[in-house]
Amino acid sequence: MWWASQRVRLAVLLVCLGAAIVVLLGMRTSLQGAVGIGGGGSVEGASTWCAPRGLPAPASADLSELLELRAGLLKVFTFSGGRGYSGGVVTPEDMWSDDSPLGSRSSRSADGLWPAGYEVRWWTRDYDLVADVLVLRTARQAGKLFAEAASADCHRAGAQRPARLPPQGRNLAWVNPDQARQNDVFLLRGRRLYRIAAVRLDSAPAETARAERRAGAELADTLACILPGAGCMASEAVSVDYSPR
Repeated sequence: MWWASQRVRLAVLLVCLGAAIVVLLGMRTSLQGAVGIGGGGSVEGASTWCAPRGLPAPASADLSELLELRAGLLKVFTFSGGRGYSGGVVTPEDMWSDDSPLGSRSSRSADGLWPAGYEVRWWTRDYDLVADVLVLRTARQAGKLFAEAASADCHRAGAQRPARLPPQGRNLAWVNPDQARQNDVFLLRGRRLYRIAAVRLDSAPAETARAERRAGAELADTLACILPGAGCMASEAVSVDYSPR
């Protein structure tokens, strides 16, 4: 009968609609997890990055304080040589991304202050190098950020270990959002968190990836010895080898 046929069609339509809703909800959950909105955790094997929720906000800095932070990073740039191409304000979330630093105008708040974080980027013959500093409101907050930023969590293919230099430094090797193998060294000094990052410009073949990682970590560690308060002996920061071994 016609009414029976109508009921069958309606049932089929409802089943299809329900299946479509399930698929859409699954896509939404996957998207949230990818950008760090959902449950968080490592994104190893994913094509994007995430940053943990609840990161502490940096302290505020006036112009003189911001310039002082910048000057400490420029010592590293001067030591290594190369060609600078970017610099500006950063926030804790940038430890999980490859975003460019913010300009001073766009990052300045209504009270005339800036987030107390700065980044300098430069090229050498073989490496793309980055130096960061973040000042947190308390030493406890800085320690929390250090523990999270230097961990493999939310860093794709991340591997973390104690740094050879500077004292209490921590190395992190990972694949950044630009699909490049990156070597970071993090250094905690009071309320300040420092990072040196090294990315090989012409990535080595897969069979020499371990040697590339080792050379990148050694370069980052050596440069980190130039940072304010690093605590390295003078003989530990006398030369830099820019070629993988």
